[in-house]
Amino acid sequence: MPSVDSEGAVTCDRVVEHLSAAADGVPTAVDQRFVASHLEVCASCARFAGSMSSLRDLTSTELPATRRSSGRLGRLAERTARWGFARVLVALASAQILALSVVDLVGGGSHDVRHLAAFTLAYGLLLASVAFRPARARTALPVSALLGATLVITAVVDLLAGRIPLAGEVLHLPEVVSVVAVASLAGAFDRTIRSRPRGAARRGSRVAPVPSRRD
Repeated sequence: MPSVDSEGAVTCDRVVEHLSAAADGVPTAVDQRFVASHLEVCASCARFAGSMSSLRDLTSTELPATRRSSGRLGRLAERTARWGFARVLVALASAQILALSVVDLVGGGSHDVRHLAAFTLAYGLLLASVAFRPARARTALPVSALLGATLVITAVVDLLAGRIPLAGEVLHLPEVVSVVAVASLAGAFDRTIRSRPRGAARRGSRVAPVPSRRD
């Protein structure tokens, strides 16, 4: 079981301890999901995670697995500490999908239209939760990818068959854009961390100081 405080939340001290242990390649009892959730709401710990990621580039004794772990934490901290382009796209797509879904749901259309609006309304709420909590992007990515792929495939088939005009498919553009934005927040486009040559990594025998989370 992960180590939590009396209120069921991972404390700052335990997050810092976990990040420091991860940099040394030492496993801890804290669940990585709790750490990711804590980094979203604690700017101090997010900065500390970013500084640990920077420290990784100054040392030459870290294991490859540890370097990948600290790198992911650093990128997660950067994505969740501020409103980046991908996060704004998710929020805008969510707002447009929700607005169009509500119009179809209460607009007095057919039974099938209202049913479809209920599903798109649920997807819009999913995107809103990702915009508010970017750590949920990895969970939402399979749903977004499946929806986006289905929309693209059916649109191509219907366009080739002449069943629908191209202008009619423009309304589904927010769903397609949201797939790319959610994938970006989930880290799908992060570059693989490559190990540097040993000669380039070792520049003297000095050990960089451990950054303080209060800096």
